[in-house]
Amino acid sequence: MLARMALGLGVAALAACAPASDGRNAASGEQPATGTQSAASTPPVLFSADKLLITSPEVSTLAFGTSRELVERELSKVLGAPVGRDANDECGAGPMESSNYTGGLVLNFQQSKLVGWELRGGDALRYQTDKALAPGDSKADLLGKYAVTGIPDSTLGDEFTSAEGVGGFLEGQGAQAHIASLHAGVNCFFR
Repeated sequence: MLARMALGLGVAALAACAPASDGRNAASGEQPATGTQSAASTPPVLFSADKLLITSPEVSTLAFGTSRELVERELSKVLGAPVGRDANDECGAGPMESSNYTGGLVLNFQQSKLVGWELRGGDALRYQTDKALAPGDSKADLLGKYAVTGIPDSTLGDEFTSAEGVGGFLEGQGAQAHIASLHAGVNCFFR
């Protein structure tokens, strides 16, 4: 846990140095904002409520609204190509396409623009939020990093959302409760 907290502080410092991107340039097909990588132990991609932060080999921000082509091209440099692509015309938010990556990462797109992400587990060191939280972490870790609100009567299980815009699902009870998955933006959950 201390290693993740230290990682979170390093990432926060790194993110503060990275150029901001509002997604407009990236969505138009221009190169994403980039900077120099300074934290060698930082996972290659971090996830926040409205963007992905590629941390290696250069810092690159991919905001929601960025084209699928650019997102996949940039991620292929650090994660490889998607292992699958899906489409679902029956999502409540409208037709959605997704790109699936090894380790439980799903990126969601509408009209070929990035609109959301989901971390379903897998390698917690590879995929985590910008606050160093990953599937498998304890509920106590979650509560220490996010202002969480449970979603009462969810038909999907022990579901939560946060003031920061990151939500997810918990498994287990009491002190054994842990994060099963995390997500942000638009996702296709059938309620």
